[in-house]
Amino acid sequence: GDEVEVEVRQEAESAAAPTASAGDAEGEWQTPGELVASYQRRGQAFAIRRCRPSRDGPGLRRFHTRALRLSPWFIDGASDIDLEDEAWEIFYLFLTEHEASGQPGAAATPPTALAGFFTVFTFQNPIAGA
Repeated sequence: GDEVEVEVRQEAESAAAPTASAGDAEGEWQTPGELVASYQRRGQAFAIRRCRPSRDGPGLRRFHTRALRLSPWFIDGASDIDLEDEAWEIFYLFLTEHEASGQPGAAATPPTALAGFFTVFTFQNPIAGA
């Protein structure tokens, strides 16, 4: 009932709130990863950003750990990934305040909300060969 709704709302607000990236002494948000695409839909601007947790530092790993707290509420059987394994990539979808340029590697803009994310594990098929 109402207790579950309150708990879900608190978890979502806590997990989706931007936090400062590692090494940012003033606590200013820095959008993680590289911009791979942006678009507008129904008057809102979105940005898709690609991150590599094994390379993008402890700030990204802390952010993803917070975002991952939402997964069990929406994904049956959701589980953690090894953030130190170089085979994992994370793509985040942010609802942005400003229209993004759409160019890969463009300057990061402050997000207004985390809209979603997905993880990708890259592997070599041993049967198919190199």
